Amino acid sequence: MFKLKTKKTNKESASASKSQAVRFIPNFGHFQSAIRQLPRASDHPDDTISIFIQVDNKLKEMAFVKKRIQRGSKFVDRWTFEGKLLLREQDIESLK
Repeated sequence: MFKLKTKKTNKESASASKSQAVRFIPNFGHFQSAIRQLPRASDHPDDTISIFIQVDNKLKEMAFVKKRIQRGSKFVDRWTFEGKLLLREQDIESLK
């Protein structure tokens, strides 16, 4: 008998690719380590910054993006993580 070729479904393909590339999900302690290394957003010339922290004897990257937000009548720069976490300057200063 001939063996039929089957096509992988999108779900199967996605599952296979997820198992190949394990994504780093930082915990609160990782954030604390990364935040200690962040410069002031207003002083940093670029709109992005990568902070590397050591996790299980490996370096893991945490990427932050500068976002301009309105604070009262003026605009200020803040770091964000994946657009889900906004860091105020006082948050950063309290960990240093």
